[in-house]
Amino acid sequence: MKTLQIYIMGVRDSSKYKFLKLVGLLRKHIHLFTAVITLSLIGTGLGLVSPLLTKNIIDEGIMAGSYEKLLYYTCLLIVVYVLGTMVSTLRNYLNTFLSERVAHELRRKIFDKVLELGHEMENVLTGDVVARMLTHVRRLRDFIVNTLQTIILNTLSLAGMLIVVFSLNFKLACIVLAPVPLYALGLLFYQPRIRTLFYQTWSSISKLSAYSTQIIQSLYLVKIFGRERLEKNRFISLSWSVLTSRINAIKYSLKVLPWLELLLSLTSVAVMYFGGIMVIKGEMKIGTLVAFLAYVWQVYGPIRALTGVVNNLSDAQAAYERLQDFLEAKPSIREAPEAREMEIRGLIEIENLWFAYRPGAPVLKGLNLKIQPGEIVGIVGPNGAGKTTLVRILVRFLDAKLGRIKIDGVDYRYIKLDCLRRQVAMATQEPILIPGSVALNIAYGSENTEPAKILEAALACQCHDFIMKLPLAYDSDVGEQGRRLSGGQKQLICLARVFLSKPRILILDEATSSVHVDIEKKALTNIIGCLKDSTIIIISHRPTIGAFVNRIVTLEEGKITGERKGELRKKPVINPITIQVIKPTGVNIRKIGDKIVLSTNEGMFKINRIDVPFPISKPGVLLLHTSPGIHVIIEDWNRMDPESRRILHEEIKRTLNIVQVKELLNIRPFARFAAEVEMIDEADRKRKIIVPIINLVVRGKNFYIADKRNLYLVDLTRVKPFIRWRAQALARTFEGE
Repeated sequence: MKTLQIYIMGVRDSSKYKFLKLVGLLRKHIHLFTAVITLSLIGTGLGLVSPLLTKNIIDEGIMAGSYEKLLYYTCLLIVVYVLGTMVSTLRNYLNTFLSERVAHELRRKIFDKVLELGHEMENVLTGDVVARMLTHVRRLRDFIVNTLQTIILNTLSLAGMLIVVFSLNFKLACIVLAPVPLYALGLLFYQPRIRTLFYQTWSSISKLSAYSTQIIQSLYLVKIFGRERLEKNRFISLSWSVLTSRINAIKYSLKVLPWLELLLSLTSVAVMYFGGIMVIKGEMKIGTLVAFLAYVWQVYGPIRALTGVVNNLSDAQAAYERLQDFLEAKPSIREAPEAREMEIRGLIEIENLWFAYRPGAPVLKGLNLKIQPGEIVGIVGPNGAGKTTLVRILVRFLDAKLGRIKIDGVDYRYIKLDCLRRQVAMATQEPILIPGSVALNIAYGSENTEPAKILEAALACQCHDFIMKLPLAYDSDVGEQGRRLSGGQKQLICLARVFLSKPRILILDEATSSVHVDIEKKALTNIIGCLKDSTIIIISHRPTIGAFVNRIVTLEEGKITGERKGELRKKPVINPITIQVIKPTGVNIRKIGDKIVLSTNEGMFKINRIDVPFPISKPGVLLLHTSPGIHVIIEDWNRMDPESRRILHEEIKRTLNIVQVKELLNIRPFARFAAEVEMIDEADRKRKIIVPIINLVVRGKNFYIADKRNLYLVDLTRVKPFIRWRAQALARTFEGE
């Protein structure tokens, strides 16, 4: 896509420059902006009054020897200062609020564009986008809000000051304005060069941010091959580029701006000299001269502020040029105006499909394939044969330039994208997890997020057991890109995600490549057996693929070169994994000897294990594993009869090692990613533990601390304010619902 290529290269056509469009962001906040301007004008007016009051204190109070006038004007000056402080405080608050609202709008626009674009984002460096979303937006926000105010207020202030100084003394006022033409001429030559230097600075910052993000994400690779020294040198080189580009901008500024400032300072000296002569000759009172000198700097203040606008404008222009082409980029995947909703059965017809990532190098070459509803097809072939490209086209992450794909006889370009992606799911070789809890990742993309359904998906895909071993079970944070999990564990969670969505067409692109073959067999058997009516496409390099498919298609160099039958004649008949959800008032728990049994209307069942899958988000939910292999969920065990609650409470405390904290004494950072916690537990024992910061979680008034052996529960309402604030600052807010 041309515009995105321009964006990536950091080059843009100046004829497309449309910076003023950003000022339109203020339209939504015009009332707030007007309030800030009004308060600023009031503050400026109060600033104009104070030198006049100072003049009267000197001339009519001190020099005239009048105590009454001295007291009167002094009191007025105090009132002006108090009002000025109040107005300034309110203005600063509203201005900050306005600035952050504008920044929020800009960041939202960038993020919306990221979500709107599809495969085009693969060519964009993540760190570069993040730099633009944060650093560049901050510069634009400062210009749109603060600099625009500076222009309006200082222009009005300058006009007011000029009226005042000319009314005080015409001759001295002319001296004050004498250097302004030369000052403006200097700025005229200064602006184009400084804009180029600022652009170089922003380009350097984006490159450094992109590089840093890539290396952090590839840290294991750097460690494995011992390339720390190389990467340190590369980082130093990029960081030095940022430093030198910034220094170059400062050096150029120092060649111009200090001399312009000196010009104004010398002019103020001239005003003092000629004003002093007028006082000596009796042409002016000393109080008037003092007031005039105060106004001189209030005249030059707006001029200096408007000078600063040149730098801010150049900086903002450079930042905006790094954003504009990205914001104007158009996604290649678009929904046809006549696209419609439809229920998918699963018939797939691929007709004469051609695709190329670049001209003259087709990846798919006239491919034809038909898959019946409910059929399971395996696709094999060497690396680079076009297997992944084919399935990415099937989910419309890419669009073919020639040929077509029909689903249930309808060209899939005329099916609404939401409808298509709601019924077609894909799990890839590279598992994609988002920051947040395990439960959030399993339920991601599904409308059915009931605890029972999440647990059914996890049990079917063989990931329940390892999830329960995590510090907070299903409420455990997976970390950035799932780094706290192994490759196989991440793939199993992604399998549970697509299983939960119950798609009509399921695509597994090397989705179990890191999973042990025995676990893979159980998981795929459950998926195939439970999704009886779904069409399933499995891409794999494993020779065991034949056991799970009806037929195998061989793809080589973008063409189908062979086809054979798989070992699966019909979908396996399995006992579907279901979880019975029961009301807490209809059952009870009893202990018979050393056994715990569940008593229901249907009989008594031995409980083999009790799980608390959601200790933070839904602590009242229990999963009971009973001896006949039945899984039972109790929705809120705290509503059961007293004896059942007592037995469950003891068992949960024993299995989860839950410790109630009587008093949280202190919490402080211990290392970069750890915290030291001091507390007194329910048995009045003082404990000091060191835990990873990721295991500190705040949800509402509850504070959870998880270490390798125990889960500590703290009621924040009973914690001293200073300790509570520190705990909230260190802990993460729970993101699992």
